[in-house]
Amino acid sequence: MLGQVAGDVGNGNATVLQDYGMAEIPFGALMNTLVELGQQAAEESVRSGGQESERYLMDSEGNYRVDDPSNPEDRAKAVMDMLRKDFELRMGNDQIEEEATEPYDPMTAWLISAGMVGH
Repeated sequence: MLGQVAGDVGNGNATVLQDYGMAEIPFGALMNTLVELGQQAAEESVRSGGQESERYLMDSEGNYRVDDPSNPEDRAKAVMDMLRKDFELRMGNDQIEEEATEPYDPMTAWLISAGMVGH
């Protein structure tokens, strides 16, 4: 994954050691595997008593913040927007702007811009 995010610097495949030698797994296959594992974890959570709620997709007045709450891409975008907003509120806009001028490696810059990690 790091290679894909790093762009030209990185490698789009993961090299894995096998009994017969090395094998290359394409980035897309790795992402599909992560999606499948995430889906299995979500289903297991519901089976073990966890409840799936759409409240995170709604504003304080009960209106959906997304065009189509059944669309996985809309749901994922809503979560990313919430994570970015949380990051901004926790860090403060002045600190984010100040730190945004610091040089980062491509992976760190991507994670910061996605709101997944702080500085």
